Amino acid sequence: MPHKPDGNYIAEQSNENGDQYSQGRGNTKMAMLRVTGVTADTGYMLVDLSDSTNFPHTATGRIRLYSLTMSGSLKGTAGAGKGYLYFGVITEVDATNGSVDWFYVLDLQVYDNADDDSIRIDIQKHWPGGLDLEVDVSGETSDNLITATVDTGDTVWQTDVNLASPYTSDSPSGQGDLVAFWDETEDGATLNLCILVEYITQAVTAS
Repeated sequence: MPHKPDGNYIAEQSNENGDQYSQGRGNTKMAMLRVTGVTADTGYMLVDLSDSTNFPHTATGRIRLYSLTMSGSLKGTAGAGKGYLYFGVITEVDATNGSVDWFYVLDLQVYDNADDDSIRIDIQKHWPGGLDLEVDVSGETSDNLITATVDTGDTVWQTDVNLASPYTSDSPSGQGDLVAFWDETEDGATLNLCILVEYITQAVTAS
């Protein structure tokens, strides 16, 4: 592993074709979303790809995700309350509905115990090479992700629905956006959550 002039290591990665690149320090962007008192199904905007004004990125072609950090709690009564926390990329969207390909899902359930009916959430996920979340604009499909866990034709994601995001409560969905969804499958719990996203944006891949 090579060194920089100051003696520090330069982290190197390579893809399956043997192409090697270095991930420089300070190149990634960060977005943080904090939600509290969630008691129903809710969609969230994590990175609005087309919004280079309010988010700290400039390119608007695709998102490459390096890490997700989550902390918070799911609180209930007598062990009641559970749900799924989904993370994915929007593949198609219009004023009627939208679709999402999910790449990561957390199954959360309150535990019944004598002292505190709750669970703590403290999770870090890292992808050293970055998850390439590019979406084929014309085909409305993920270019580098295959998943049977999808949300198709859902009004949560349509373009006239405003979602809570790291900077505001009125971010509408767009193709290629990184989103999250809390699916409450059993009533009785309250979700409090902080999500920190580390990412970069890039131009679209040349065809």
